[in-house]
Amino acid sequence: MSMLTLFFGLLSAHKLLASAHSAGMTWTAEVTTTTLLLPPPPGQYAPVYGRSDIPCLVWLVGLIVWASCAIRCYFRLQSSRPVLVVGAHCTSAPAPLHRGPFQAQSADFGSFEWKVPERTPPGSTLRCLSPFGNTMNIIVPADAREGQWIQAVDVVQRDAKPCGQRERQEFVRAAKDLQLHQGGFAGAEYLHKTLGADYWGITMASFANFVKAVRAKSAVRELINTGSVPSYPQEKFDSVEIGPNMYQVNDQVIIPMTADARLALPGASWALMSESIGTLVTWFVTHAWAEGVYEFERKLSGAWPKDQYGNHTPGAAYICFLSNPQNLNISQMLSHIETSPFNVALQRMPRPGRMLMISTQNAPIHERLWCVFEAHLALELEIPIVLGGSQEELAANRRGAIDMKEQVQHATERVKKHHVRMRRQAISLITCNGMLVVVGVILSL
Repeated sequence: MSMLTLFFGLLSAHKLLASAHSAGMTWTAEVTTTTLLLPPPPGQYAPVYGRSDIPCLVWLVGLIVWASCAIRCYFRLQSSRPVLVVGAHCTSAPAPLHRGPFQAQSADFGSFEWKVPERTPPGSTLRCLSPFGNTMNIIVPADAREGQWIQAVDVVQRDAKPCGQRERQEFVRAAKDLQLHQGGFAGAEYLHKTLGADYWGITMASFANFVKAVRAKSAVRELINTGSVPSYPQEKFDSVEIGPNMYQVNDQVIIPMTADARLALPGASWALMSESIGTLVTWFVTHAWAEGVYEFERKLSGAWPKDQYGNHTPGAAYICFLSNPQNLNISQMLSHIETSPFNVALQRMPRPGRMLMISTQNAPIHERLWCVFEAHLALELEIPIVLGGSQEELAANRRGAIDMKEQVQHATERVKKHHVRMRRQAISLITCNGMLVVVGVILSL
């Protein structure tokens, strides 16, 4: 449209100039589409058409008005786009991992030599990615120099055991023999020490059985609103959308059911109670225990990877309250971060893996330091993080975040309506001026 308008505008301008030449000169060029703006050959002259130049002026005025309106509407549309500042935050990126150079020496014991990078103060601690794919801290000796090779040990790799199905069956058989002779939780302690946390996975089928057990306990009133969290709202406890919090579920369901003496390995985690040889962890779930169990079920189901038909893909997740043995000494397991079940499960998880971050309306999960550590480690290992739940539930000021979301939604609606109105005005102006241009073209012919 604009190119066609420009063409007719130049045509009318040429006719106007031709008329001016005819008034003060003895010749004018004949105007045709083939000789537009080209000088006539020497000796060839033609009379000017005896038509009024008023249609040409009307045409040019219409062209100028149309162009000015189009430009004005464009800049008005551009300037009318507001910048919505929803909020601002500043996060520092995780410290970069030192990725070598290193030389692996013994894969069985996880030892390797690591070259001290430049400008590294002696005695400092650096975060390193070992040749076995695990992150670890390396303490630079006080007498180390730049470029020197020092000895390091990857404790995650060092503590790894052969985990083929036959080896895991041997672990279970030895644990049952120990349980038969010593009783108590001896078999469970042995199994959780020999079978790494990377095999403490929970499948969706096992999780469904767990939720079914929670509902059964609640139905017979063996799950009541009491526990370590004071004044938990009764309406949340009774809600089918939220339910009892995980502290209550752990104390009243998980611990007693996994401690049952009739089990083959009493004291083992829910994961190993469901599958004694373990299931490889392919996803990692980070969450806060303040959540309701039914809320967790709904959000976990939504965040779990699905196939093209919407079905949950095969795999198993590390979920701490089900993967860790709640009847054993959890504090001892968590005494060292690098050998903790959280770290081992994340480090050994097949890549790329996935972290499922499950939010809760009861508390921001980043108030829990373990959740912060898990998310930080996932970023270091470049593990994709998927949020199960809403972003507002991650805000410390929950009410403020919800109000801000509503304000943004209202502002977005106003902006959309404003753009529709401006677009209609622009179309009307361009159409009217276009009609004026068409009239000028018709009159100029």
